[in-house]
Parts: sequence; C-alpha cells; structure tokens
Amino acid sequence: MSTENIVVSIIVAVYNVERYLSKCIQSLITQTYRNLEIILVDDGSSDKSTIICDEWKQNDSRIIVHHQSNAGVSAARNKGISIATGDYIVFVDSDDWLEKVYVQKLVNICHEGNLALTGYEIDYERTSRSYFIEKKYCKENISYLNKDEVVSLFRAGLFSPVWNKLYKRKLLIDRKIKFREDMNLGEDIVFNLDYFQEFNGGFEIINESLYHYMHFGESSLTGCYNEHYVEQQVIIYKKFLNCMSEISINTALYKQLYCLYFDALVTGLDNLYLNRNDMNAVYYYNKMSERRKEPEFRSILGVLGGKEKLIYTIRYFFIRNGFYVFDFYLRKAVKCLFGLE
Repeated sequence: MSTENIVVSIIVAVYNVERYLSKCIQSLITQTYRNLEIILVDDGSSDKSTIICDEWKQNDSRIIVHHQSNAGVSAARNKGISIATGDYIVFVDSDDWLEKVYVQKLVNICHEGNLALTGYEIDYERTSRSYFIEKKYCKENISYLNKDEVVSLFRAGLFSPVWNKLYKRKLLIDRKIKFREDMNLGEDIVFNLDYFQEFNGGFEIINESLYHYMHFGESSLTGCYNEHYVEQQVIIYKKFLNCMSEISINTALYKQLYCLYFDALVTGLDNLYLNRNDMNAVYYYNKMSERRKEPEFRSILGVLGGKEKLIYTIRYFFIRNGFYVFDFYLRKAVKCLFGLE
C-alpha cells in the first residue's frame, strides 16, 4: 500500500480543556498528511469543550465527534478505537499539539511489523506566559532499535506514552488490545506492553521533538496523592518483567529494569511524603510504614548484583529502618548538583 492511500485515525479524548482544545484540533487539521480521520471523544465535559468539538466538526468533514457520559480517559480512548476505521491509529491528548509533519513522518518510516515513534517536548507552563521546555529523544542519532532493546527506550522516556506512536489498528482489534479502565496511572505503558507482546519487529524512531506535551501546575508527585501508586507500579513492572521473560534481553538491561522498579517504588514514598500535610498524621505514618516494608523491595535486591546490589541495599537499609527522608534529600542534592532540579 502506498503511503498516500493509508488512512490514519487520530483519537482525542476530550474533557474540560476549553482553553487548549482549539489549538490541539488546529494542529490536527493542518497536518501535511491529509488522509486523516479525526475522532473527538467528548468524555462528559462540563465546560465549553463540547461546543468547541461540534463547531470544529462543522469546519472539517474529517472530524467525527462522539459525546458520552464521563467515564475516564481510558474509556474514551477505547471508544475511539471502536469507532476508528483507519489503517493506523494515533492518540493525542486534548491539551497537547502536534508539529505539522508529525503524522507524515510517522507514516513515512513505518514498516509492517514495526512500531514507529517520535521524540517529544514537555512544555511546562509555570504561568500563562512562562514555559520551560524539556526535550525527550534518543541521545544518539538512532533511527532503529531491536525489540530486545525496549528497556533503553523506556529509560529514554519514549516507550511509556501512547501519544508519540503509530499503532496498527488491525492488530489492536484482532488482539483485543484496550486501555485498562480500572487504572488511573500507568494505563499507557500497560497498553504499550500489550501491544509490544503482539508485534514482531523493532522500533523505528524519529529523533525529533514532533509532539508537544503540555504540563500544568505542580508535579504529579506534589499535585495529587495517589493512594494506589505503589500497587499500580507493581502491576506495571511485573507485566514488564513478564514481557522481558518472553524475549532475549541481556543481563545488564534486565538489571536496569529492576533498578527502575526499585526507584518507582521509592517514588511511591515520595508521593506520600510530599503530600503529608494534606492528610491525617496517623494515616500518614501507618501508610509510610506499610510502603517502607513493601515486599517487592526484597525481591528486587535478590536479583541485583555487583555495585547495583550494594547501592540499592544501602538505600533499602535506610528506607526500611525509618530513614527514608535521608534517601529523599540525598537524591534531591544529587539532582541539584547535576542541574537536574
């Protein structure tokens, strides 16, 4: 099939984003690749987003609008998948926007059996007129990675999101790959891991920042306490490790994944600690004690070896024995030293 005959369905889950929605849609309809089906799933918005969707539908025949009661982003995306008729699917968050060549470049590099993806920018909005931009792409000039190098892609921040990839719709439908509607964190990576298990090739990479991810307000750690953060990280990493057991990855990458797993569990402690002033003191101390004793910590240490085992054993000693705050501020100091915070 020639590229001009390929239909790409763009699925946008919309919920209360009246301030940003038109910019998002404008970036979709002005794509240099024209053979698009743009599906706006209005997930029960209570602001003007509903009206904005309908107005844009009148302006472009490629736009399809579906209104539904609020059910969450995963349910909205799943509805979009069921509506889509394109050869490929792209997911876009309704407060983000695309460079004009985003779809064209993904279609150009995509070959059967591979997963095509692009780099992106995180646009941090500090005030209505102030932005800090962080670019995410492979450090080297890489255009292809084998499937067994997925951990490297994960570490680079390119594997987890769904909005920087081009998915084969037939594969999603045939394998019944959907977003988990019972998760409010990490559903993107679980979706990608489900897809990862089904495609046969590798990763085709556009080493440019073609997607703009908007980040507003405080960080996800300080902005909202997630009671089930650790449990959801366990689901994610156990699935990841199960996927890795089905392919041949080298020992070093396997250990890197376990180190990332350890850090993710600690991030659960960070989320609790940084929101401690908004909760009952007894609840905080009981929950902190419970999380410090998470049995997965010991499982991880049982797999690690060499200097990684030494470093993470020392960290676990402090965390397990009530000195988590020492680990927290040591990490903060190291980040400041290297200009990462």
